[in-house]
Amino acid sequence: MIVISFDIDGTMAFGEPPGPVPVSFVQAAIDAGHVVGSASDRTRSAQLGLWSAHGTAIRFAGSKHQLSALRERYPAAARFIHVGDTYVDERYATAAGFEFWHVDDAAGFLARGWHDDGHDDGTAS
Repeated sequence: MIVISFDIDGTMAFGEPPGPVPVSFVQAAIDAGHVVGSASDRTRSAQLGLWSAHGTAIRFAGSKHQLSALRERYPAAARFIHVGDTYVDERYATAAGFEFWHVDDAAGFLARGWHDDGHDDGTAS
């Protein structure tokens, strides 16, 4: 299992401004059995409303500075990833012990998909 957090604005296709990550990519991670949510500057209720409006049921929503709590909440996770578009995203992600995936690298991770061991071996996890 991987815990994956998405920033919204500048990251998600429905953000303001829109980012390169489509809802289908997030849904694929959920369908693969990963714990998916968002960490954004938006309020928790605003985040949940956006995801719901796009037909996606996420497991958590909160502020970026709360990412470290997810490590405690999901101690069995093999990996922790935050996907975002700013140095603030990167700073909070790395401070919480998360991998940081920048949206500028979206083509790579969209093609790679989700793998528990971190290696692209051509199989889904």
